[in-house]
Amino acid sequence: MPNESPQKRSLALSHASMASPKEMEQTIHRLTYELENLKTENQLLVTNAEATEYDCENRIKAMVGEKTALEASQNVLFDKHQALAAQVVRLKDDLAGLHARLTEETLNLRFEVQALQEENENVVRTKQDTETRLKRQANELSSTLTSLREVNELLETELLLKVEEIRRLKLELAGVQLVVAPVPIVTDTTDFLEKELSQQLETIKQFEAQTKQQQEHVKALTTTVQSLSLVKEENRSLEAKLQTDRDLEGRLHELELQRLELQKQLAGYGASVGDGLLTEYTKVRNENLVLNDQILQLRSELKLHDNEVDQIMGRFTELETLVDELTAKNAKLDRQKVLSLKEIESLRKQLKEIDEFDTTEHKLLHPSLSGPAYKVQLQLTLEDIEQIRSESERVRSEAISGQKRPRTDSPVNRSRAEKLEVRNLALENEKIQFLSRNKVLQDEVERLRKQLALATEIQSHKQQRVLELKSNPTRNHQMVKQTLLDTLTRENNQLLAKLQNQNKENPGVDHVPRAVYDRKILEQTQLEQQVSDLEKRQVRLKEVFSKKSLEFVNTISEILGYKLEFLSSSKVKVYSKYNAQQYLTIDPYKKTLKIGSNDEADFETEDEFERRCNGLIKYWVGEKGEIPCFLAALSLELFEKRVS
Repeated sequence: MPNESPQKRSLALSHASMASPKEMEQTIHRLTYELENLKTENQLLVTNAEATEYDCENRIKAMVGEKTALEASQNVLFDKHQALAAQVVRLKDDLAGLHARLTEETLNLRFEVQALQEENENVVRTKQDTETRLKRQANELSSTLTSLREVNELLETELLLKVEEIRRLKLELAGVQLVVAPVPIVTDTTDFLEKELSQQLETIKQFEAQTKQQQEHVKALTTTVQSLSLVKEENRSLEAKLQTDRDLEGRLHELELQRLELQKQLAGYGASVGDGLLTEYTKVRNENLVLNDQILQLRSELKLHDNEVDQIMGRFTELETLVDELTAKNAKLDRQKVLSLKEIESLRKQLKEIDEFDTTEHKLLHPSLSGPAYKVQLQLTLEDIEQIRSESERVRSEAISGQKRPRTDSPVNRSRAEKLEVRNLALENEKIQFLSRNKVLQDEVERLRKQLALATEIQSHKQQRVLELKSNPTRNHQMVKQTLLDTLTRENNQLLAKLQNQNKENPGVDHVPRAVYDRKILEQTQLEQQVSDLEKRQVRLKEVFSKKSLEFVNTISEILGYKLEFLSSSKVKVYSKYNAQQYLTIDPYKKTLKIGSNDEADFETEDEFERRCNGLIKYWVGEKGEIPCFLAALSLELFEKRVS
């Protein structure tokens, strides 16, 4: 075998001298095989030595070229060093001026920050005042809405009463038309007119109360409009303040960009600058960091105020719409007021006419209300009433029995029927007016119900919930980021407190805030989690790689006819598909090729395989330098041998 030592070979020769000729023949074959193997190894070593010599010559040439290039670059660097020294001197002067300018800007920024804080407090106070004012206005508007609903209910009840009265009057009119006997009724008409007069007076009082309520409602609406105009002016002033804050934010952005450019320049020349200037620059930078943190806090507060102003504006728009609706209602109420006043005037005229008619008729019929004549007249009227009652009962019985009654066209009945018709027409007109008012109020109630349904729907949409997974990786990542952000903010606040109080308490003690330690622990846990994830990923990749490499080896053995076995010493064993007992060991780094066999291999087949390989190695590897062609020729010969 090629890996045997010289002592083993001498022992094999001594043993061969004592063995039979057949064994000697086998030893000779083995020795020749080892000799050929050594020759091939020698040839490979010679080729490797030539290749290494060629590589060394190329490296020497490259090193000589690099030496010349380095000498040239050294001269260039010397010139650059001199130029940089001049630039450093110039930069020191620039940094001194920059330090003075930055100190001025920091002082200005501090004053601006104080002014912004004062403005912020003013804005908060104004916001609270506007909120209380708007709440009070909302309560007032809700009270007006309830009062309007109560008025609507009163009008509906009044309308129902009027309808009942009209129905009753129609029934009375029908009964009067059926009356046949001409009897002058005085007491009934007077009682009836007195009742009607009392009812009309009650309606007049109700209308006057409604007008008073409407006037009070109009006054309340005017006060709400004035308060809303004041809110508009306050919102305009707040918008002007916000515009000034936005201008200051633009100025801060410009200063931030200038600071970043200066940091870039200082990073380029930081190696050659003195320690004193660097310490001053670090102090200025720390002050700028503190100011930047304050600016960020102010920006967050400004964003919160912007959101609050947007909410106030939204509420203001809602109140404007509500005011428009209330003004429309006010206009409707004004129209109703005018109509009610006209109705009151018409009713008063009717009452005057009824009073005049009553007085004249009473004077004509009753010239004297004292003495025996009045008693006689009263007795006659009572008899007439009894006669009318008997006549009405007779007419009712005739109507029930179906008999025809004689037509009576007396002038008294005609005049009474005409009066009742006039009164019926007046009541019909009043009914139409009340129906129109009821229709307007019903439309208003329907519109308010729609608005209430829309508001409830919007409120229900606001209270919708979002479903999510119990173990949500996105939510977990966001929670980790939020905890890290909280720890960083605590660390920043504690560092700022330490920076502000380092000269007041324990000036000689150097300590670290607890938030820094917490942040480091959090970062360490995150890194450990990342390391565990990477280890798991590496294990999975190894498993996948082993599976894929096995598939790769199987495909190569199926296509090319060779099975590859990768060793830990970066060598490769190549087994032929047509000869599983012998193999080739290839070292791609050392460019060596050795022949080996398994323990189950036969000696004759081993010698034959070695002869075939030696012949093919001499031609394809030694002369041509083509290992793929050698493997192809070997597989072809092994296939022919197997077939034959």
